[in-house]
Amino acid sequence: MAIITNLTTDQGDVRPVYIRLNSFDQVANHAVPAIARFRAFASRDAFEAGASFLWERLVSFTANHQDAAPSLWTQAYTALQTTDFASETRTRCAELEGQIFQIETQLAALPEPEATEPMANAAAQARADADAEVRHAARQSFVEQLERLEAERPVLAAELARHRETAAAIAASAPA
Repeated sequence: MAIITNLTTDQGDVRPVYIRLNSFDQVANHAVPAIARFRAFASRDAFEAGASFLWERLVSFTANHQDAAPSLWTQAYTALQTTDFASETRTRCAELEGQIFQIETQLAALPEPEATEPMANAAAQARADADAEVRHAARQSFVEQLERLEAERPVLAAELARHRETAAAIAASAPA
C-alpha cells in the first residue's frame, strides 16, 4: 500500500512523493512497542524498486494483534499520522535532481493509503511495452537479415553454379 502526496520545492514546484511502509520491527513481541519504518520516494519507479528514498521515518506504536483490530498497516499509518516530527534535529529537506524539497511536517494531512495495484498494473504495462519493443526490434532485425540474404541469393547461386562446373570438370578429367 502507498500513501501518495506532494512535496513543494524551494522554487514552488509541486512534485509527487510516494510513501510506503518499508518494514516492521519487533511486531511479534506484545510487550515491546512495534517499530514501523516508512520511506518516501520521489517517483513511482523508485517506490516500486524500493531504492533511492528521500527520507525514512521510524514510528513506534503498540501493535494490537486481536482479531477485531485493524491491520498492522492501518495501525502503523495511524501512528505515522499522529507522530510529531517537529522535535527532530535532522534536516527536513532532501535534494532530488538538483532541487531542494522541504519535507512536510504535518503528516496528519496525508491522504489515506491507496492500494499499489494501479502502480503494479502500470509497472506490468511498462514491462509488457518493453517486451513488445524487444520483440518488434528482433522481428525487424530478422526481416532485415532475410532481405539481405534474399539480395545475396543470385550471387550465391552463381557461385554455386561455378563450383559445380569446376567439380564436373575435375570429375571429367580424372582418370577412370
